[in-house]
Amino acid sequence: MSKNTTIELPNIENTDSIALFYVFNGKISINDNLTLRKKDSVIIEDEKVDINSEELSDLVLFITDKSKPYFDGGMFSRNRNK
Repeated sequence: MSKNTTIELPNIENTDSIALFYVFNGKISINDNLTLRKKDSVIIEDEKVDINSEELSDLVLFITDKSKPYFDGGMFSRNRNK
């Protein structure tokens, strides 16, 4: 995302959806009241969000349906030892 750019998150029509927003590099602000930097993330649910890049930033957005089944046996799921 270019410096001094503002975008809105896409409209999520499924009411059971949540979004995870992750910053790989850079610095952004969300709704002018939350600042995220490299390696920061935020979960967004039922909220209109404007994202402003304060510097050149690399971002990713994951959207998932929280009512659907999921697999929690992966290597990052609760980082549990067996």
